[in-house]
Amino acid sequence: MARLKTLAPGGPLRFYLVLLLAFPLASTVSCQPQSAQIKGLRLTSARQGTFVRQVEMVGEVEAQTQVYLAPAFTAKLQKIAEDGAAIKQGQEVARLDVKDEEEDLEDQQLELDAAKNALQEHDNSTAGEKVRLGAEIQRAEAELAQKVLASHELEAGTRAEELEKKRLQLELTRRARDLAQSNLALKEKLASRGMSTQLEVLQAKQELSNRERDYRVAEAEDQQARAGATRLARQLARVEVELAQKVVVWARRSRDLSLKKLALERQKKKAKFESTGLKVKRLQTRIRQSSLKAPMDGTVVINRSWTQEGLKRVGVGDEVYEGNPFMSVANLAQVRIRSELDETLIREVKVGLNALIELPSLKGKRFKGKITRIGVLAHEPSKRKNTQGLNKVFDLEILPEVQEGLFKPGTSVDIRLPLQERKQVLLLPREAIYRKSDGHYVLLASGEMRMVKLGEANPKEVVIRSGLSAEEQVRLPASEDAEADESANNAKNPAPKQGGAQ
Repeated sequence: MARLKTLAPGGPLRFYLVLLLAFPLASTVSCQPQSAQIKGLRLTSARQGTFVRQVEMVGEVEAQTQVYLAPAFTAKLQKIAEDGAAIKQGQEVARLDVKDEEEDLEDQQLELDAAKNALQEHDNSTAGEKVRLGAEIQRAEAELAQKVLASHELEAGTRAEELEKKRLQLELTRRARDLAQSNLALKEKLASRGMSTQLEVLQAKQELSNRERDYRVAEAEDQQARAGATRLARQLARVEVELAQKVVVWARRSRDLSLKKLALERQKKKAKFESTGLKVKRLQTRIRQSSLKAPMDGTVVINRSWTQEGLKRVGVGDEVYEGNPFMSVANLAQVRIRSELDETLIREVKVGLNALIELPSLKGKRFKGKITRIGVLAHEPSKRKNTQGLNKVFDLEILPEVQEGLFKPGTSVDIRLPLQERKQVLLLPREAIYRKSDGHYVLLASGEMRMVKLGEANPKEVVIRSGLSAEEQVRLPASEDAEADESANNAKNPAPKQGGAQ
């Protein structure tokens, strides 16, 4: 009690005891007014104003129209335009090294011509082979017809005109034999007188021998014709007909097999011709694709791409990979801003929402813009190595209202999206709000603890719905410098313990 008298001499001691009895649970708070004497105490009051809840994010500027160019195949660069060069549509901006392809194209052209000639020669020889095979079939069929006719004649017997023919043939051969005999006798007589040579005699004997043979054959045929065909002759004729039929069948099969073989050979030659033609077309296409041309008027932008030496901007002699863009043509006069929107905000952010854009190089100056596109599918946040546990994001595009060359593609900008706005509300800094189990409270300047009801909040301010007026001041947490001075002061003059105060 001696300490209490020292702190508050006179009548105030009785008032202090009454206050302790009236508020036993707030004894510590009632002592807080003493902290008003501590150096570094900060006070503030609620202000009447407009509450704004907004989202802050970082975006990247890119050309609104930018076409990336990628090689159709992996090759080294033979030529490339300078970074930042102004070009026209159709102008060559890069060329790939295709010397090997050009040499290979010449060889393939020669092979293509050879394959074409071989195919034509095969077609010509096939036409001749078809004629020859057809002639063989016709010859076999004609021979078959003769055999069939001869067989029919044997079966039907010898006709009268045929008998007369055989008789005349026999008579002619007999007369030829008699003439040969007379000729031989004459030659022998002349030879005995020395008027003919021995060679002429021998030739006359040979002639007589031939005529004698013809006569014997004609005589046999005449006798056979008069006697009619024998059973053996008829069987032999039938066998010859069967053999002739088999010859016709074999000729037709041979023709079919030969034509199939020729067709297979033609397919083989045609396949080689077509495959060589495809190689030629592929090489021609590759050579044509080696020249990369500008798809529109714009500015050349050399992008960083992967090479054998790592990620860098390529130049002449560097190898570029198929499908990997290494440069682009951009219209730098029209730009847009690309960012990523957290999936938790997708219901609050819509296309057409206004945005505030701030350039790091122009601090304090903001530009207006509008959201023009929100991605359909969510994905993992980009430029993050470890995305485990993070929310997914949607692609976001913002179009600045000002297009005066201030926004350079590739630079970063700060973006603010106002999501909620309430006017004429009571606002208080968030650091002035304390929390306990049954709600939120503030510390008035006098040290009194005042329960308040909160409304919307942003990272800096919170809306006070009830429990505080604009005229009342509240305490803010002491600054680090004030806390350091207070600690030093307490070290020199230790404060009395709470138990002593009681």
